[in-house]
Amino acid sequence: MLLKLPYIDPVDFASALTGEYGFTSQEVWNAHQINLPEVSGVGSLLLFVRKDIHFFRGKWTFKNPTAFLSPDEVGKNNVIDLRISSDGIIDSAALKGQDKFQYDITDVDGMRLFIPERYLPGDRRKIAATLDYFCLNPHVSELFRQLFYIDYEALGNSILVESKMLEFLHLFVDFLKKVDNRVAYGELSQRQLACLKMAKELIDQQTPATVSINELSRKLGINECDLKSGFRKLFGLPIHQYVIKTRLERARELIIHTDTPIQHICDQVGYTNRGHFAQLYLKVYGVTPLNDRQRAIRSVTR
Repeated sequence: MLLKLPYIDPVDFASALTGEYGFTSQEVWNAHQINLPEVSGVGSLLLFVRKDIHFFRGKWTFKNPTAFLSPDEVGKNNVIDLRISSDGIIDSAALKGQDKFQYDITDVDGMRLFIPERYLPGDRRKIAATLDYFCLNPHVSELFRQLFYIDYEALGNSILVESKMLEFLHLFVDFLKKVDNRVAYGELSQRQLACLKMAKELIDQQTPATVSINELSRKLGINECDLKSGFRKLFGLPIHQYVIKTRLERARELIIHTDTPIQHICDQVGYTNRGHFAQLYLKVYGVTPLNDRQRAIRSVTR
């Protein structure tokens, strides 16, 4: 199936879905929820329309292979499109100089944002070059994790989704305004960038094992000073703090989603002192591990 739709104007986009392809639409708090017809598949999208920006969060699966094609010119009305997938990858037809909007949309879990170009500092090519670096920032990764974790169809959750998407816009525009960030990345060679990305992958793979900066330096063939300063530039945190963050995130997943004893979880993520672990957990998440588990259990049994 092929959906030929306007893309830049949200009103025309929604009207074409409901008028030509049998989608249904309903108002939900601060957005319009547009649902796939049962004959075509399952899923929906939440469409948020503001004065001069609009965005939507959608998740759907069509029963048959489905493509999207828009007659709209890429960059029409000087609007920049951003496509974000649930694995945290950002793409943009306008920023990357693509000549048309054409995608496979059979199975989608993502966000789409449409922003006037005047709000984005810098020319398109420079902005496009920063997309990958922006996604690597752990604060952005955490925001994506929170956003895609939200059940956006649940009553009232559209307000939470909107707040998170606006937070993303704020972080993105703020990132682009900080020219020194782009200069800092420009000072890193392609080899250094590759080494730093590999360092992050090794840390992620080795948790809960103790990660030695000296060992990382020897494995990757990069001196310790460049490793420490480059890691902080690229990922926004010193290596030691990133290790703590990674351990705590893994611990929280186990605490909330399993019944594994908390002492065992401490051991699994590399903490032998449960009291120290609980203090770190409370500092980061504002709740103790035990209370976090109890809260998760209550939310499931309601």
